Amino acid sequence: MICPLPPADYCAIVSRRQRRPRAALYAWTVRDRLPTVLVPLKAGDPDVPLELQVAFTTVYDRARYDLSLNYDLDLQPPLGDDDAAWVRGLLPSRKPQRP
Repeated sequence: MICPLPPADYCAIVSRRQRRPRAALYAWTVRDRLPTVLVPLKAGDPDVPLELQVAFTTVYDRARYDLSLNYDLDLQPPLGDDDAAWVRGLLPSRKPQRP
């Protein structure tokens, strides 16, 4: 990279073979909605938009990850304090089950 990466938690770099080393950079934080990235096809064809948020949500819902993931565990690698507090605020409160 010639320029420094923007402040972000995640990045996607997409490049058409015939334009390399030039590329498009998509950057986002843990708090952002996943972006739509333009995916190159073969030379002469227009780029196709890929909605990463829609793809992620579709897989999450269809695989029923909400039933198998333990949201009480700490993330690895851990988030910073501000982001961890933000995530805790998104999760439904977990009340103890009565016997």
